Amino acid sequence: MQEERKKNIKGIKVLFGGSFNPPTKAHYEIAKEVIDKFEVKEFVFLPTGNVYNKPNLIECKQRIAMLDLLCKKLKNAGVSDYEMKQDVYLGTYKTLEHFKGFYFLMGADNFITLHQWINYPNVIINNKFIVVERNNLDLNEYINKHLDVKNNINNFLFYEDFKQIDISSSKFNQTKDYSLLLEEVADYIINHNLY
Repeated sequence: MQEERKKNIKGIKVLFGGSFNPPTKAHYEIAKEVIDKFEVKEFVFLPTGNVYNKPNLIECKQRIAMLDLLCKKLKNAGVSDYEMKQDVYLGTYKTLEHFKGFYFLMGADNFITLHQWINYPNVIINNKFIVVERNNLDLNEYINKHLDVKNNINNFLFYEDFKQIDISSSKFNQTKDYSLLLEEVADYIINHNLY
């Protein structure tokens, strides 16, 4: 059933939210694969704004500049400063009201926190999602445990074909291993003395 739905979903708009602190090769590879697989007509990176409560989050303008470097290498991709303009963090529900008709792209690690999101369960009842497998998490256990997710499972498209990449922003922040980043992003970080 999922495979049949995946074949039929083409020409969609996708919103990829995250802190992107910094954007890594994994963010780039996920975006590239989803854009190609679903023939995405509009792909938007949405970095969390400065008011998002996350330790060591660098200025949103810097993260947007780095995401712009990724977009130069992707089809139909851009970056939104929507959350940067917000005075308070309103959550994904409010953001998706603004980006009506977009699929929200997330990793499986975010999927298993849905029940903690602002305005849950409405956020999953009223929107569509693409979930990329990550860290070999057992999503069925989570789905069976959360009835709201189970009852709205058709709002989720699980993309299991993506090859697991052991790369994350957190890993970069811990190791300062520039091989986890695109060369352009690494150069930007070095030139601007970030992290």
